Amino acid sequence: MLKKPSKKCFGTKIALKKIMKAKETISTLLGLKQEQVAMLLQVSRSKWSMYELGLRSLPAASMEILAELLAIIETAEEINMQPSAEERKEHLATIEKQIKENIYQQRSIADKISALEIKQKALLRVSHLKQHYKDTGKNKAEYQKGLAEHFLAKAQNTAGKNSWSQQRQYEIKMKTLQQEEKFLREELEGFGK
Repeated sequence: MLKKPSKKCFGTKIALKKIMKAKETISTLLGLKQEQVAMLLQVSRSKWSMYELGLRSLPAASMEILAELLAIIETAEEINMQPSAEERKEHLATIEKQIKENIYQQRSIADKISALEIKQKALLRVSHLKQHYKDTGKNKAEYQKGLAEHFLAKAQNTAGKNSWSQQRQYEIKMKTLQQEEKFLREELEGFGK
């Protein structure tokens, strides 16, 4: 004679409807493979697979076990699972390390921007000198004009052809790093509580 399903089994049907709406298999919901769920329910893997597809029913005893498993999962999801003290400590240490790396990168980018600014200022100054010699060319010796052009060429070579573009890229990287630092500090403050 078949055993009458307990009230737990009817609760399982409600939980199963939620699963079907989410288009998630029960095995996935439990975090197990089909073979593992089948072993827990004491049925074959093929029987379990057919049940998940809605093509077969399970024995009452298996339904009760399934109801218990789903109740455990539902309870665990209702509880706002907090990380362990060790996990919190590791997470905080990781964030602090990321902040230090971020600050190092910001300093490095700031140094690069500063170096480019110095080169660009030098280029601008030499450019003014060349223009001065060009404007007053008749009174100045050819030697001085030639030197000014040579200095300008050298300054342009030192500054680089794309120094403005490179500086903009560094400035964008700096802003990105600053935003990242802000986010990391917010995470540190929020998680540290």
